[in-house]
Amino acid sequence: MKQGDQDRERNARIRSQAEESFRRRFSGLEDVSILSQSEVDRLVHELKVHQIELELQNEELRRLQDALSESRDKYADLYDFAPVGYFTLDKQGLILEVNLTGVALVTADRSFLLGKPFQRLLDKEYVDQFFHFKEEVVSTRMRRQCEVQLHRFDGTPIYAQLDAAALEDGEGRTTGIRMIVSDISERKVMERQLLQARKMEAIGTLAVGIAHDFNNMLQVILGYADMLLLGKENGQPGYQELQQIVKTSYDARDLVQKIRILSRKADMKPVPLDLNHNIDQVYKLLSHTLPRTIHTRIHLAEDLAIMNADSDLMNQMVMNLAINGSEAMPDGGTLTIETENAELNDDFCQRHLGLEPGPHVLLTVSDTGRGIEKELLDKICDPFYSTKPRDYHKGTGLGLPVVQGIVEQHKGYLSVESEVGSGTTVRIYFPALENAKAAKTVEEIPLPRGGTETILLVEDEEILRNLGRDVLEQFGYKVLPVGDGQEAVEVYEREQGDISLVILDIMPRMDGKQCLREFLRINPTVKVLISSGIAEEDLIENVVNLGAKGSLNKPFNVRALLQEVRKVLDTD
Repeated sequence: MKQGDQDRERNARIRSQAEESFRRRFSGLEDVSILSQSEVDRLVHELKVHQIELELQNEELRRLQDALSESRDKYADLYDFAPVGYFTLDKQGLILEVNLTGVALVTADRSFLLGKPFQRLLDKEYVDQFFHFKEEVVSTRMRRQCEVQLHRFDGTPIYAQLDAAALEDGEGRTTGIRMIVSDISERKVMERQLLQARKMEAIGTLAVGIAHDFNNMLQVILGYADMLLLGKENGQPGYQELQQIVKTSYDARDLVQKIRILSRKADMKPVPLDLNHNIDQVYKLLSHTLPRTIHTRIHLAEDLAIMNADSDLMNQMVMNLAINGSEAMPDGGTLTIETENAELNDDFCQRHLGLEPGPHVLLTVSDTGRGIEKELLDKICDPFYSTKPRDYHKGTGLGLPVVQGIVEQHKGYLSVESEVGSGTTVRIYFPALENAKAAKTVEEIPLPRGGTETILLVEDEEILRNLGRDVLEQFGYKVLPVGDGQEAVEVYEREQGDISLVILDIMPRMDGKQCLREFLRINPTVKVLISSGIAEEDLIENVVNLGAKGSLNKPFNVRALLQEVRKVLDTD
């Protein structure tokens, strides 16, 4: 058909439509032919305008439909891939709808979840809590929140926060609940860590508060027992009894140190260290003390990296772990101690808070004992918590907490895996030093000689002054005992020419800093040895940095006192 014919046909159709429209508008007229040509043309024009408007409306409708379809697709993506799970439940708790994040959260198929009770996903301890939570949302129609523990279908537990609101139909009747499910496992871990840190801080504050007086009392017991032992040999009357007093004094001192360790306040002297060497030392001791029913397997990496650590604390850590493992096997078993190098990546460190990517030393201690119940695993690092009967040497509840404190002081990470009947495995990661060599061990120095120098002994506790005087005088020194810092400054100012050394306790009336400054003002070359029962390394170090020549932490034995006195006196 030619273009002209098409135009004529279209015009005829429009005219016919116009006439029909006119009939509807002027239904009282019998004959359209009475209309003039101009009136018909006007009606045709109106109809064309109307048709154009209709086409524009149709185009707008199509555009809106396309936009709506696109919006629905975007909404579906936002719904399915939101960072939280969305669940729709009926009033009985059956799952009507769940997004893909919710499916991934519980590691199950959507088809499997739909129509199933949400309660199946809960740890049994939280089922009643969820039931009351759901009923409250339905009855009050108010938004509510609660925290529960879920079990994934892969067996791993997670902590989740539920944020729910009532679901209503078109007539305002409650038909169920809509619920946002958020994984808060990491937050719960951080909350537990914060609570543990606060608990340890409180214990540490207590330890610092009692350390000074407690160590002073131990110093008296240990000092006089040491003095009596100097004149006795094994087999003589009283020798074994004095040895027991000395041993018990050290046990009491170590108890305070353990409390300080688990509160992260212990004194540390880190050096480049080969952990294998410490394990060898501990194993030599363990081989003579562990029951014969315990078989020990040692697997140490030949090329183990060097780490920065306190050697004594490492020995204590390995010893605690070995003893814990052996006590878990009363009927015998295998204790395994292993070391290896480990390169930790970002993904591993993100899943184990506190670790930094890079080279690490991994210590693994495992046993084949009875294992630990799942509900107790979160408590085993709590101080004074023990599954063993209370005993003087075991069952104090400080073994693993002390290990945890040592690990954290060395910026390491500890994990415990256990299953009842299958034993326990403890893994500890320590940051490794690159291109470092282990420090050489220092052999014990024999009992040093005494001397005839004059020593000003500044100690506010009379019984400790008497002890210090007795020890030093027994080895030939002349002692000027003084009980007050201000009095000490006056004595030194008067007799400085005869005084070769000042042993200065950190005292309450004139503290160590003030007293030391006064001595240095009088004589810039004065030799001062700091003595303290506070055991605050930072405080002692600060005083030493002012000009003291050395320090001793109470309680110390006679050998340590004489060694340090001779060392400072012989220093130019």
